[in-house]
Amino acid sequence: MIEGGKIPLYMNNDYDALRTALRTCPRIDYAKARIARIRDTLSLNEFEVSAALAETLSDVPDIEFLSEPYPLQFDEEGFLQDFE
Repeated sequence: MIEGGKIPLYMNNDYDALRTALRTCPRIDYAKARIARIRDTLSLNEFEVSAALAETLSDVPDIEFLSEPYPLQFDEEGFLQDFE
């Protein structure tokens, strides 16, 4: 757990950043993490969500699912692939 940190954490790639972020969440079931990935703050009309978050959002009438769940794709250096 990161407590009282004054300096933002830096990770070498997206994979490490995501793992570190999840590891700082106390009492989390990693298999059911509710995660959203946005393209950028100006493009909030489409975003990716984890399967666990999709379950929660499935009852929201204004949300349309554009694909079935799929695993995040990382390149050989650990950076997330662009949105599909």
